[in-house]
Amino acid sequence: MDYFIFILAISLTLVFVVLFWIGSKILDRYKKTFNMSLGQSLWESFILIPSSKIWTMAAVASVCVGLFIYLLTQSWMFSIVFAVVILILPPLGAKWLIKKRQKKLIQQFPDFLLSLSNALKSGAGLQHSIKLINETSEKPISQEFALFLHQIRLGSSVEESLTVLLQRNPSMNMSQFVTLVKVSYKTGGNLANMLEVLSTNMRENNLLIKKIDALTSQSRMQSWIMTLLPIFLLMVLSVVAPNLTNYFWEHKYGYFALALIVIMEIGGFLTMKKLMKIRVI
Repeated sequence: MDYFIFILAISLTLVFVVLFWIGSKILDRYKKTFNMSLGQSLWESFILIPSSKIWTMAAVASVCVGLFIYLLTQSWMFSIVFAVVILILPPLGAKWLIKKRQKKLIQQFPDFLLSLSNALKSGAGLQHSIKLINETSEKPISQEFALFLHQIRLGSSVEESLTVLLQRNPSMNMSQFVTLVKVSYKTGGNLANMLEVLSTNMRENNLLIKKIDALTSQSRMQSWIMTLLPIFLLMVLSVVAPNLTNYFWEHKYGYFALALIVIMEIGGFLTMKKLMKIRVI
């Protein structure tokens, strides 16, 4: 009997060591991917926050939230899920910041192009006009065109710098601007008037996007509420009436039910987002 217990203890220890080693390798790989992808994204958006610092904060928050959820629900399943979610949130947050920055740049673009058109009409060259306007422009458009001018000073051609500008800001507005300037450089034409027309079109486009956002704001909020409400209710029931939710954590069919719920939640949320996504050309 003692020999059997000894063998069982050794086996469980080996299993724990192997699982710990695999988990540490997966975590280390995710950390490297996290730092590389997040750091690159933040640097390209001029958000000067070290990715290693964000990783440390996310790891600490993940452990704290996991322990808090376990103390609240007495469920390792919930605590692990929430801990993993906390680790996934920083890249999603970075994407949200980048998207927000892109939206602000798109809103600034019509005024920037109109000022550029007026400067060109006064007789100034393209680079000199951009430099003058950039001095009074706000972020993020001033950062992007400051980088554009910096690349030209380092020896890049205007076409190459415009291509990099478009790669950093892949939007329809930026694509139209870059194409317009490149065509003007190759074939000639009244660039000032064309930029003025483009500015007017962009402003009308932005107004239409704002109207669509206002009309769909309630639906977007409903999609978040309908997605998060079942999760919130499950957590509340786990604390208030655990006998109603123990089946999910103590039976194999409960795990199947949870997996089905998660799949349906994600599918419903993505479907609602797809239905509310209206593209303005």
